[in-house]
Amino acid sequence: MRKKNAADSGRIAKVGLIWRLNLNGSLRGFFQNDVLRDGTGHTTQQAEKNLLDAKQYFRDYLEAKCKEQKEESGSLAEYLDNLLALITESLGFVWHEVGSEHEVSVIFETMNSRGRPLTQFEKVKNLLFFLGGRYASDEQELSSLARAINDTWSVVLTRLHSGAPETDEDQFLRFVWAIYPKALWFDENQRDRTFDIHKAVKESAKKPDFVSAPLLWINDFLKWLRDYAPIYRDIQKPDFSGSFPFAGNLRNDFIDRCQSIDRIGREANLIPLLMAAYRCYASNATQLNDLKEVFRLVEVFSFRLLLQGRYASTGRSKAFDLAAEAAKGQLPVAVLQDRIRIDLIDYYCNDAYFRDHLLSNRNFYEWNGIRYFLFEYERDLAKGNVLPLDWPAFTKLEKVQTIEHILPQGDNTLANAYWPKQFPTPEIWRDNINCFGNLCITEWNPTYGNKSFPEKCGQPNAKPEERVYRNSKFQSERELVQWSVWTPQAINQRKEKLVQFALRRWKR
Repeated sequence: MRKKNAADSGRIAKVGLIWRLNLNGSLRGFFQNDVLRDGTGHTTQQAEKNLLDAKQYFRDYLEAKCKEQKEESGSLAEYLDNLLALITESLGFVWHEVGSEHEVSVIFETMNSRGRPLTQFEKVKNLLFFLGGRYASDEQELSSLARAINDTWSVVLTRLHSGAPETDEDQFLRFVWAIYPKALWFDENQRDRTFDIHKAVKESAKKPDFVSAPLLWINDFLKWLRDYAPIYRDIQKPDFSGSFPFAGNLRNDFIDRCQSIDRIGREANLIPLLMAAYRCYASNATQLNDLKEVFRLVEVFSFRLLLQGRYASTGRSKAFDLAAEAAKGQLPVAVLQDRIRIDLIDYYCNDAYFRDHLLSNRNFYEWNGIRYFLFEYERDLAKGNVLPLDWPAFTKLEKVQTIEHILPQGDNTLANAYWPKQFPTPEIWRDNINCFGNLCITEWNPTYGNKSFPEKCGQPNAKPEERVYRNSKFQSERELVQWSVWTPQAINQRKEKLVQFALRRWKR
């Protein structure tokens, strides 16, 4: 590789400046069809939305000015002529000849820092341009690499935001970096993956693996970004119409599993593992059930951590290590399953710990996972029928609106003559109100108050409009009528029923 002189640096820098004055391939087409002409105006990409917003801004401005001229009896034609002359004859540009490739990168980041903060995703794209300018042997090679970078970013953004416009591009970048074999941390076995991927790519560019073949490294990384974009989108937005195209009649199973993992709310440490497994095993039709089992085991691990109240970062290093190992494509799927069981589930939350936490006398009403658990129990009782409950709507409601204390928790509970007969002391009442077996999903909580258990259940001939357990749309509420009386023993019986469900539902 030849050493560049000052003239080379200026030439490369000017090329970089020109790139920034011209829209890339996909944006150029959108600009011509939807901005200069009135195209569909439909887009999921933020850059394209910005162009449409700018078009609308100038359209509104000109319409307001034209209206103003007419109302003031001014010369509209004269105003438009002056505006045209101002744009075509008086608009000027400040020309700055950049002295080095490094300065191109600095100018890009400094200029953008005046407005919306640059994302990691944007900064890494710019860094790849910078590295290309440093290592490309000639202008043709540099131009080819620039097209590859621009095309990759366009493809990635399109894939990420198809069906999921709110997709977090920086998170996607971090997860790809976590499993990219040529990343700096992988060579040095660093267990702490930085969130500053821009800095991490800079550091990786100093390693012999990069310096020996920089353009090969960049193109390989671009391929990883392109390959993993639709995978990340499917996992994050599984109900997208084009998700899991490989799955055939198992597609709903993958959608359901991803939605369950999302409901747990602790998936950030585990998405790279799902991504790596998806990429490695989805292409083999004989391994789809095995891949489905990988997704199930990831959910099991995530739920068991939630039950124990572990920190959200628990297991991150082990999960990332395993994901990176799987991403190499040399780990049989059965081995990956065993590693998840042994390295993650057994290490952090084995069956004994799992059962102990389910049987504990903790305050389950205050547990962060209680709504998810009761929601999954309701789904189990529904046995595949349409669930009369939408999860997003469910979680938007206050907990007090959605979870019923069968033995009431109100201070006036023992004022109802029924309850002191079953729970003769305030201590026994307090010990039972927040037990696992005393909580149920509901939509009529305010109606029940401190009513007796028979009143809550309702008579067998209760009118359909009566708000009682037997008329509930929820299976888990209707099944309560199988008990004739509600006592500490009944709470323990129902608790055991829920525990058995959990042991089956989130088995190792």
